[in-house]
Amino acid sequence: MKNWLILLSIFISSCTATKSSLRESQENYLESVKLNFKAGEDLLKKQDFDKAIAYFQFVRSKYSFSQYASLSDLRIADTKYAQKKWLDAASAYEIFIRLHPRHEEVAYATFRLGASYFNAVPGDFFLWPDSSSRDQSFTKEALSALDSFIYQFPESVYQEEASRMRAKLFSKLAQANLHIAGYYQHRNRHEAAIARYLNVNELYPESEEAAESLYKAARIVQHDLKDSARAQEIYNQLVEQKPESSFAKKARSELDKLVGEN
Repeated sequence: MKNWLILLSIFISSCTATKSSLRESQENYLESVKLNFKAGEDLLKKQDFDKAIAYFQFVRSKYSFSQYASLSDLRIADTKYAQKKWLDAASAYEIFIRLHPRHEEVAYATFRLGASYFNAVPGDFFLWPDSSSRDQSFTKEALSALDSFIYQFPESVYQEEASRMRAKLFSKLAQANLHIAGYYQHRNRHEAAIARYLNVNELYPESEEAAESLYKAARIVQHDLKDSARAQEIYNQLVEQKPESSFAKKARSELDKLVGEN
């Protein structure tokens, strides 16, 4: 009986020691992953990008079941974004969204995805948008991601910035079409110019350039094609759709002249 009590005491003591060791091991694990993740974030802030990515990759592989593994995926994307490697960043954000669709940072990642493609579009692309299908693809990807973000996350703090980027893309695309329409107009290709101007309003009705495009189309019809009835239709469309535009005021003036002529 005495021997049995000694064995039981040793067994209980062993279990207690094992539980204590497991708890201590767990605490070390959490402390280690936090320290490595924080080291990566500190290096990111210092713009030591290569070392930052190395830490995030270490956390992602070594502590794959930790919450910091998914955050490391996101910080790798952030690091690419900070490096202005826009397409690499877009790819990394897409991977994060795909792997962690329910993560609390999905809204942020979706916004940054659109911003990455937005920044990937060359500034001079909008002067000649037909010159590169690759650059057009960036524009479409940016608009798609930004539209998705605006629709899915209406309460996000990034809504205003996303809307600004979206409006800027539409404005730039509208300007590109105005540029092409002007090219046709100067070469007396009137119908081609009119079609381009009207296309701006159809494709980008919310842009500031839409009112200008309608006015210029109507002017060509009025003065070059001498079609007063068609010109009145376009002027009226401008006045009805863009009543607050400065071009609507000009359109009203032209309508008064046309009515007076009749």
